[in-house]
Amino acid sequence: MLLATITGASTYSFECINKSLNGGDLSCNQFGFTPLFNMSENANKIDILNKILFCKLQYDKGMDIESDINNTLDIVQYPYNIYLKSLNLQKYKNEKEAIYLAKQLLTFDDIPYLRIYSDIFENAKYIVDNQYNPDNEAKLFIKPKEIILNNCIINQPEMLKIELFNKGNSLLNIKNIDLGCNCVRLIDTQTSFIINPNDSITLHLEFKSDKKGKIEREILFVSNAINSLEPVKIKAFVE
Repeated sequence: MLLATITGASTYSFECINKSLNGGDLSCNQFGFTPLFNMSENANKIDILNKILFCKLQYDKGMDIESDINNTLDIVQYPYNIYLKSLNLQKYKNEKEAIYLAKQLLTFDDIPYLRIYSDIFENAKYIVDNQYNPDNEAKLFIKPKEIILNNCIINQPEMLKIELFNKGNSLLNIKNIDLGCNCVRLIDTQTSFIINPNDSITLHLEFKSDKKGKIEREILFVSNAINSLEPVKIKAFVE
């Protein structure tokens, strides 16, 4: 159960822990648990997390953590210890290397990282550019945020429409759409979408289930917007 939390304080982690406490499958694969540490021994993961936490506590006390944080980075390159080193470098006036590491941090753009670390990615932008203004960014607004499908028939398609709005001040680039399962299909043939400020597009999708019952899925939109990961929930009742 403890190792499940290594993914981060996410919905997946908490669902995994609750299921484990109730005697369920300890692997939690159905909740999307993905080990984000590329290390062979689970015991080492706990040890390295301890060391990273120690660095955070020392940094908060105003101490130079360069040696300790470098030791963790020799073992694993992970968003949070990269972020701590960048902060430490900025604090001790090594701006060039701090910016280099902050840019490296922003390359961790897979969905699990975006879900867990959106706050530190935002802070990294201020390290890269001290004149950074979030008001200049693209901003994604999605309508609807939740789709409820009642009285669906098994193996019969239901047509869906999702509107994407750019309410920011820069071009919005939808980089990836994770449909969540093969029961959802994007009808539009495009794989990426550019939306001008104060403009919108409509996506057409199809939902079709090969099993009955209550089905809940999540579509994830990854973009260059300030809110870089936005979900749309689908709740379907299939007869």
